[in-house]
Amino acid sequence: MNKNGFIWLIILIVLPLISFYLIKTNFSKIPNEKSKKLASTIRPYSNAKSWQTTNNSKICIFYVNKCKEAPSVITFSSDDGWAEVYKFYRDNLISKGWQTASHIVTSIPSSLVIGNDTYFEDSVCEAVIRENKNNYLGLLDAEETDSFTISVSCFID
Repeated sequence: MNKNGFIWLIILIVLPLISFYLIKTNFSKIPNEKSKKLASTIRPYSNAKSWQTTNNSKICIFYVNKCKEAPSVITFSSDDGWAEVYKFYRDNLISKGWQTASHIVTSIPSSLVIGNDTYFEDSVCEAVIRENKNNYLGLLDAEETDSFTISVSCFID
């Protein structure tokens, strides 16, 4: 390989790394304090085998991934199916003042989006509860993983 080809190879490797670093440092957000506080108040699932809350940064570029705020993410596992988890959180959070338009028609929805505008006076919060599935980029049928995710985000009015 000649010297000119080697330089282009280095540029092709370094340029994406620098671009990723700049995007990650300039457009990453961590969950705000209200999202963290609200996530800590969500009741753990009664039959959960594990329960973990993470507040990692997320690349938030609204025009690319419609991200306004980075969520506080709760991950848990249970031997119960999605139907039991859905019903538990739908009933439990609605009794605590959360609102949702989700209801069972012919089958259980694949996620539960539930909102709360009364917990904080100056913000609207939402929690998205869903079952994690291995669907291999949509190429194969999804596998049950017994793992669930709750993403909590609060948006300042």
